[in-house]
Amino acid sequence: MSKRELLVGGETVIDVLVPPDSPYGPTYFFGVSLIWREGDRPLGLTLETPAGVLEPLDLSPVTYKEWQGKTLYANLQVSARKTGKIDVYLFDETGGPPNPAVETGTWKLHITDPSPEGSAPITVLGSVMDEASGWGKGIHFPELPTEGHLVGYPGTADHGLGVAAFTGHPKYGAVSGERAYYSGRGERFDGTRYMYIAVRTTRWSAAGTPTIRRATTSTAAPAAPCTSPAPPRCSSSPTRS
Repeated sequence: MSKRELLVGGETVIDVLVPPDSPYGPTYFFGVSLIWREGDRPLGLTLETPAGVLEPLDLSPVTYKEWQGKTLYANLQVSARKTGKIDVYLFDETGGPPNPAVETGTWKLHITDPSPEGSAPITVLGSVMDEASGWGKGIHFPELPTEGHLVGYPGTADHGLGVAAFTGHPKYGAVSGERAYYSGRGERFDGTRYMYIAVRTTRWSAAGTPTIRRATTSTAAPAAPCTSPAPPRCSSSPTRS
């Protein structure tokens, strides 16, 4: 993720790097999302390829077109609380090879804030994604990275309970008892803190009754207790209210 203030009455450029030497190989999906408060404040957005090709994005309400041999999608949403969210995707309708991969190098997002001088600056929080790197470092922001807001939906709900993950049995270089590298962390975009609880990422049991559970952060979800072997109608799926 990356967090920065936009220049009031001017242009801010955010770099997004598609590494040419990625250990995950070529990528066929390029995604960038931006969120900010005061979502009803109009912003202009232009996408630039590493080769310098510029494409202004129509956010009223959506861009959906063929561009640079791929499909370009851009959409603006504004919540009831005036939080703005822009999603920009570049992808192939039919998947990966033999289609060309996303161009490697530094892509740029040009963001203009036409607000008059004296207006309060807008802070944007950006995230990026691709289909190849998973939790690794594939497409990324080369500047101003942050891990201060890695709390995702639905953990950001007003009455939600975000649960972090810590390592139980160590593997792949992880250290038992430490926060897992892929765990959510930090606070909601408005500064509200939610993550006060962490659960280990390996199986556990309560009152001596084992639960059938994979070793994932889903351990934090409530589950019907099961004996082993599981009796009829006993489910290891998270319960629903």
